[in-house]
Amino acid sequence: MKYIIRIPSLFGLVVLLVGCVTPPAYKIETSAATKSASFTIIDKRAETEKLGGSRSSLITNCEYGITDLSEVEIEPPRLVVLQRRLQAEDSIAKRLSGKEIEIDSFKIIRNYQIPLRNMVLKNKTGALEKALATGCFAGPEIEGSYLVKDNPKGLPSFTILLKAKIGEHRYNVKHFETAASIDNARPTAENNVFPQILNRAIDKFIAEILNRGDV
Repeated sequence: MKYIIRIPSLFGLVVLLVGCVTPPAYKIETSAATKSASFTIIDKRAETEKLGGSRSSLITNCEYGITDLSEVEIEPPRLVVLQRRLQAEDSIAKRLSGKEIEIDSFKIIRNYQIPLRNMVLKNKTGALEKALATGCFAGPEIEGSYLVKDNPKGLPSFTILLKAKIGEHRYNVKHFETAASIDNARPTAENNVFPQILNRAIDKFIAEILNRGDV
């Protein structure tokens, strides 16, 4: 993946290419499986979804700072995390016994838009720099965006979108949550909040299944 840093100057933007590197993965602690799952998870996600990647490196773009996390950026992979969580809880494991869970989509989107703009343009006071700092804000039509009322301070955020089917029932789970800072959201940080955020999204999925008495 290529990381591009854009640094404003009086004459515009200097673009530095930092090369191709594999991004560090978020480590998720899960309970080791002690027996075979009583249900089957079928991965029906599009291959393009699994690739992930940065939406835009252009600082004025509406999707600047927004990244779809790829398969290699979560360890173990998100479907393994999901299976182990469902298997570990007796109430849901019994409900799902013998069933197939089709996963149509499982997107995890990280939004650093405002914090990144603020970092890149720190201490810049010119009209151009101020305009760049404002840029185009990701609106509700963009996955991974948020309403200002949900994140008034423009903190780093994660949006998790899970679409699944069990039998004739479809599930659409959306979970949005912020981190205190970019440092608190980085995969290399010891206290990064992402594992808890992912687990709370799975909690929502479990709650939806349990709330349907006919599943």
